[in-house]
Amino acid sequence: MSVHLPKSNLFKPTKVGNVTLKHRIIYAPAGKFRCADDCKPTDSMLEYYLKIAENNGGLLTSEAATPSLEAGLLPHAPMIKTQNRVKPWRLLTDSVRGKGSFISCQIFAPGRVADPTVQKSLNKPFFFAPSALYVNEATKPAAKNSGYPLKEMAKEGIQFTTNDSVKGAKSCIDAGFDFAEFHAAHMYFMEQFFNTTSNT
Repeated sequence: MSVHLPKSNLFKPTKVGNVTLKHRIIYAPAGKFRCADDCKPTDSMLEYYLKIAENNGGLLTSEAATPSLEAGLLPHAPMIKTQNRVKPWRLLTDSVRGKGSFISCQIFAPGRVADPTVQKSLNKPFFFAPSALYVNEATKPAAKNSGYPLKEMAKEGIQFTTNDSVKGAKSCIDAGFDFAEFHAAHMYFMEQFFNTTSNT
């Protein structure tokens, strides 16, 4: 039996947590790398999400944001930590809700795929990972030249990362996000634990 799409559950309201979405279509996250050099959201990001939120009424998912400098960085990727970074996120989330839509923040840690030149520019130690295995041959000399070689995690690092992720989720609440989710694919930190190419 065929189902006519307009009459399907896809376009019916649904309750998720304490919000009611007008439909069940969720906007997937996509890295846009439009942040300022200090990882703050920019006006172009605000404009982008407002266009999606217009006449939507569903759930948007933000591009992945790192919970801290220590989690590893990528050029112009956002961060969700400290008041001066939470405040512009709050403007964005309030504006999306003003359009009748809701928004979730995706939290990620680059781990071994972090960019060592960005780490150096912000004077933060280079990334750590489950094993000291560089993502490619080009990353290794770049990391060593920056003075921040890749380090294998110890138990203390795992505990730090766990706490850091919890703080990131709390920062999402402070920034006005309706939900927080953790990125567990695409060879970022969480997947690095489960993949034999990155964890020995």
